[in-house]
Formats: sequence, structure tokens, C-alpha cells
Amino acid sequence: MRARMKLIAIRKSLSQFRQLQWKLTLLYAFSCIITIELIGFGLYLLLIGIATQETLKLDLQILAQQATPFFYRSEPDPESLQAWLGIQLRITPYQLQELADLEHGFFGVVDQQGRTIAATGGSITAPTGARASQLSPQASKLLNSILQGKSSAEVEILQETGRSTLLIAPIRMPDKTIRGALLLKADPPTWQEILAGLRTRVLPNLLLAGILACLGGPLAGWLTARYFVGRFKRLQEAVDGWSQGDFSLQINDRSADEMGHFANRLNAMALQLQQLLQTQQKLAIIEERNRLARDLHDSVKQQVFAISMQAGAALLYLEKDKPRTHKHLQAIDQLAYQAQQELVSILQELRPSALEELGLTAALREYVLNWSRQNEIMLKLALQEITDLPWKAGEALLRVVQEALSNVSRHSKARQIYVRLEREQDEVFLEISDDGIGFEPEQVATGLGLADMQTRLQRLEGRLSIESSPGQGTRIVATYQLSVNRSSKDLRPCQRQPERPDHSAKTSNRE
Repeated sequence: MRARMKLIAIRKSLSQFRQLQWKLTLLYAFSCIITIELIGFGLYLLLIGIATQETLKLDLQILAQQATPFFYRSEPDPESLQAWLGIQLRITPYQLQELADLEHGFFGVVDQQGRTIAATGGSITAPTGARASQLSPQASKLLNSILQGKSSAEVEILQETGRSTLLIAPIRMPDKTIRGALLLKADPPTWQEILAGLRTRVLPNLLLAGILACLGGPLAGWLTARYFVGRFKRLQEAVDGWSQGDFSLQINDRSADEMGHFANRLNAMALQLQQLLQTQQKLAIIEERNRLARDLHDSVKQQVFAISMQAGAALLYLEKDKPRTHKHLQAIDQLAYQAQQELVSILQELRPSALEELGLTAALREYVLNWSRQNEIMLKLALQEITDLPWKAGEALLRVVQEALSNVSRHSKARQIYVRLEREQDEVFLEISDDGIGFEPEQVATGLGLADMQTRLQRLEGRLSIESSPGQGTRIVATYQLSVNRSSKDLRPCQRQPERPDHSAKTSNRE
């Protein structure tokens, strides 16, 4: 058990390296290390490869000019030349020293007669004063030609058999006379020699550079990754707000790179969506006003007009025919009551306080029972208590019931309706069914307030399905998903006090 807990802790601690910031940090550090190692190795190979004939030719030409002061005497001092040769060998470029130190190479100075004055390297072992007899006949011929002034070149190059290269630079005095020559013979380094130099000279430096990269690379990578992760977090916060319906949030990114342009386009999109929602809300308000105007025109206005007609008739027969006058007054009373009930229904639709005070279940029950009594239509109820329904969802579902029942009373000629509110896991279902005359949904897709129902639910990412056919009644089902993210202002619950649902009710005459 302890081992398992320890393993879980290790996995948890390693999970942070899956974050984008750590991924970018490690990638940056790894790239720095690999790049530095490759650069160091490439520089070493480049340095070895620089030891070309042209480079050696230039170096030897400069040394020949520096050696002229030793030949101002009639006889150069061998010891001074040998000391100078050693000093120059240590300060000459890296490739010259490498080549001169090889076993089969040498670097030396000869006088005008071709005798060796000073030398270093593996192949010249003759004592000072001996002629450079180790040279090949072809090299000796070239050396004699240079010492006799037959060559005007600053440095002569001779490619001997095998891999050896001989370079000869005459030592010219200011009066153009030749007093001696510098000789450099070297074999290009073999792969074994290159690898040995790599192991002894380059690897320690590369190891030190790698350690420094391990320290500086992650720091630079962490700072770079932190910069980009911060920008992604600002983007994420804005997108989260948009998903909750708050399109007023903007991504604060003023960079001129591709990510900054992307953020600006997202901000413009959010602004357009906000304007679109505001337009839809205004259209919904206008549609609601038009619906109320239609309701008042179709019901209350007609009833008031009928009351006016009945009142006129009653006044006409007031003195002549009292029984007929009484009949007109009864009609006036009935019409006034109907107008009152219509106004009560409209006011209930405009008054959302019942939903906040009672909760959706109780508000639905109260509204549907009142509607059933007013319209004298049988009613069956199956309402389940839902305590965590957001306020906006409860309001939308109540409006759907009001619109559906309004259509039933005006068009369906139903004798019975069925209203069901039920929750299954994270989905809430509201069903309104009637046994009326029905209709063709395709023919009235934008009428009977169906568009308003659809719009209300679509704003909350809900669904509305309508099943109807002539002579078969109508069934409307609204579905709402509780698990969808909502803004904080919409998450206010509409349920107040749970009440026991009534599963059936019957209409009665007016009270």
C-alpha cells in the first residue's frame, strides 16, 4: 500500500512536466545543449580543416619576414634562432603548432648554403650546421633554386609523395638578397589524431559548455515559456467567459505577432456576438410586445367592444323591456368577467415573481390550475421537484407552458391536457400534450408563438420538439441540459420551497 501511494505521489509530481511551460522549458534547454555541443565539435573540425596550404603559406611568409633581423650578421647565431623558433612555435596559430608537432613533420631554418641552423620536429635530427640531407632530391633542388634567387615567390609549396607537404619561404633582406629560408614539412592529421585531439582538447571544454547550458538554458526556456503560457492563460480566461455568455470580456494582447492578430480577431468576433445577442434580445422584446398586443386585440378589446354594444342595448330597452334589459346586463357581467380573466392571464405572464417566490414546480401548478379553471378544460399534472434548476431555465420553461396553453385555449378545442415536469440525470423534460384538433407543424412553423419558444430555449442551449397532426392532438417537449456551463447570474436557483405535486386536477366554474 505504501509503495502504491509512493508511486502515485511520484506520478503526481511528474505530471507537472506535462504542462506546456515545462515542455517548452525542457525543449529549449535540450536544444541549447545539443546546439552548443555541435558548434564546439564543428569548430574543432573547422580548425583542423583550416590548416590548408594557403593558410600555412601565409603564416610561413610572416615568420620569414620576422626572421630577417637574425641575418644582419654575416653568421646568424644558432642559439638565438633556436630560441626564437621555440617562441614562435608556441605563439603561431593552432594549426601550425599541431602540424609542426607531428612525428613526421618539422619546422626549421637554413642558411644561404642550405645548412640547418635551427629546427624542431620529428624528422630533422642532424646537429646544427649539417646540411638538410633529409630532404628528397626534388625538395633539395627546389631549396637550392630558392636560395640562389631563381624563384620570386614568397612561399614555394611542394607536394611530395604520400601525404606530406613541404613549404619553403625565403628570408629576404631589405636589399632583396636571400640569406636563408624557413622550411615547414607536415603530414595532414589522420582521423586517429583528430579523435585524440578531440578527446584531450575539445571534450573537456564541451563538457563545461554543456554544464553552463544546463544552468542557463532551462532558465531562458522557463522565462520564454512563461511569457507564452501567460498569453495563453489570458486567452483561456476570455474564452471561458464567452462560454458562459459574457462577451464583454476582451483578450488583452497588444503584440504584433501572429498570436496577437489572432487575439484581435477573437475580440472582434466576441463583439459581433454580443451585438447579435443584443439584437436578438431587442427582437424578442418586440415580438413579446406584438404577442401581447395580439392577445389584447383578440380577447380584451373584443370583449370590451361587446360590453359597449351590450350596454348600449341595455340603455335602449331600460324603460321599455326590463326582462330584455336584464338579459343584456347579464351578458355585460359575463363579458366583464372574461375580460378580467384574460387580463389576469396576461398579467401572470408578465409577472415573474411567482417563479421566484414559489419555484418552478409550484409556479407551474398554480398557473396551470388557474388556466384550467378559466378555460374549463380537464387537466392532468405530473410535476417533479427540481431544486437546482437555474433561474433563466425556469423562466424559459414557464414561458413555454404559458405560450403552449395560450395556443390550446385559442386554437386546439381540446377537452383535456397533460403537463409533465421530470428530471432524468442531468436533463429536465417539460411536456405539454392535448387531445385537440392538432395542426401541421410545417404549415405554422413561425406561427402560434412556436418561434418564441424555440428562441427562448436556444439561448440556453435547450431543445424544443413539436409533434402534431390534424385530428391527433399536439405534444410539445422542451429539454434542458443541467450540465452545460452557465454564467453566474443565470445559476441562481428558482426553486424555493418543495411542495408535494398534484397528479390530477379538475376544472371548476368561475369563483
